[in-house]
Amino acid sequence: MLGCPGPPPPEPVATGTLELNFSPYWNGAALEFDVLQSAYFGRNITLDSFQFYVSNIRAVRSDNSEVKLGDIALFDFLKTGKTNHGSGVFQSFTLDVGNYKGLIFDIGVSPALNHTNAANYNPDSPLHASKNMFLNEADGYTFLFLKGRTDSVGVQFPVSYRICLDDLLTNLDYTTAAKDAFAIQKNSETQFILQIDVREILDGIDIARKPIIDARPKNSEGYILAQQMMNNFKTKSLFKEP
Repeated sequence: MLGCPGPPPPEPVATGTLELNFSPYWNGAALEFDVLQSAYFGRNITLDSFQFYVSNIRAVRSDNSEVKLGDIALFDFLKTGKTNHGSGVFQSFTLDVGNYKGLIFDIGVSPALNHTNAANYNPDSPLHASKNMFLNEADGYTFLFLKGRTDSVGVQFPVSYRICLDDLLTNLDYTTAAKDAFAIQKNSETQFILQIDVREILDGIDIARKPIIDARPKNSEGYILAQQMMNNFKTKSLFKEP
């Protein structure tokens, strides 16, 4: 005897793609590497590399509930995006269809991951040793790394700014302005674009007098300057595109 058929399986939840995109600039123009550019205090700098971690990435629904998108991502601005110039660096996430107030995330590596050993990750992980961002298990990872060269009295000096340590993890909340909101539609891509003017991270930093900055140890001069750079990053460098 055949039993009664059960209820039909539920319809799969419709999803789309959210692309978190950092679009880099230098003093309002598209960011370029290996090109002499003007910095603060009348200094010049040639950038060799720029990269930073984003962690604990969450989308906030209209009802204020949060959806975890990712634990960690490394944004490396030497890597090209969809086009070769001025396209930005992005990470893509699958997200349920619906309306969202915006995104919340941290610049840096969350404490749960910051003191793990880079040697224990697969090569495709953003935390693998090959990314050259791991310091040691006590200090953790470099959150933000900017490297280049500066000219002073006709001589080039290396510039190296390495921001790290748990206390410098910086939270960014893009859920309060109308332009932060976005909608996810089925099988479609939505871009969440943040313009980043790298020059503004160096506001107040005389690169000729302070060409090397390392946040270690805590409360050192390097730590205080790294705090200033992270505050610049949050308050002066980033701008959410409508």
